[in-house]
Amino acid sequence: MPSRSLSRRRLNDGLRPSPVDLQVPSSVEYTFVSDVAVGPDGLVYLLTREPGRVVVCDPDGWFQREFGSGVLGSDPHGITVAGSSVYVADQFAHVVRVFALEGEETSVLGHEHVGSDTGVDDSIEELFTKTASIKRGAGPFNRPTNVAVASNGDTYVSDGYGNSRVHRFSATGELVGSWGDPGPGTGEFWIVHHVAIDSRGRILVVDRGNDRIQIFEPDGTYVAQWRDLQHPSTVVPNADGTAYVAELAYAFGAGSFARGRIRQALPARISLLSADGEVLARSEGEPASNPFTFVSPHGMASDAKGSLYVADLRIPRSDPAGRPCVQRLDPH
Repeated sequence: MPSRSLSRRRLNDGLRPSPVDLQVPSSVEYTFVSDVAVGPDGLVYLLTREPGRVVVCDPDGWFQREFGSGVLGSDPHGITVAGSSVYVADQFAHVVRVFALEGEETSVLGHEHVGSDTGVDDSIEELFTKTASIKRGAGPFNRPTNVAVASNGDTYVSDGYGNSRVHRFSATGELVGSWGDPGPGTGEFWIVHHVAIDSRGRILVVDRGNDRIQIFEPDGTYVAQWRDLQHPSTVVPNADGTAYVAELAYAFGAGSFARGRIRQALPARISLLSADGEVLARSEGEPASNPFTFVSPHGMASDAKGSLYVADLRIPRSDPAGRPCVQRLDPH
């Protein structure tokens, strides 16, 4: 495994930070950016919380349009743009909403405000303990988190905070199959936080609570897992088989199904992994003033030029410290 100093140098050599100064009208209210996606026209789609809406900007942050306000529920979780459609995992409504690029809602996957029966105890406040109360995997959806779309139009949904499954839908919206149950074993999940499709057509599933990414064939057959990770939130595959992974911080006392209770706080980071899961580069260990340090890199997306957009969830739109809630990391 590469040393930490080599990993940090290689990541910084490969990407240079370009803070995105969002020029969004004050009338378009929101606080946090939960996730980010890039459309076929190169425009950047920001999924915001409080209130839930989609804000569309150019790559430099200049506002183009917004939609979804009044349709999306509180705290929508993940956004994906594929072809002419925008998919939003509307977690507390227990659905995936599909919009046209201009913002018209075209379809809905799932049953609005009806969570599937997984046995989760929603009265528990702490996420770790609440997650542990999930008794079984179930059908779509219980707080879905994100969407990936295959080249044939099949849609994969990570589900999520109240479930422990991945669901596969056909291009026409029919449920093809599901896999996963709560637990730490192969093909089991604790907090299915994100899903993506790599250049080989494999399904990459971010198993956040187990500190890993599991890899499957399109039919759900298990292939492998990547374990040298910390609280992963998002994976962005590259055409060359490598993948960027955003890894959230661990606060002291937080719960991990892989590590138990955390006894030393760990900072957030971004890692570059090989196709076999080897760490090629990592941003950990940077001083606080370094732009490669993130507070909560919750969502990421890449564009055709190889730039990586990072949505830093815990940085508000108007941050007193002047930190950007969205950063663009450009290739050198």
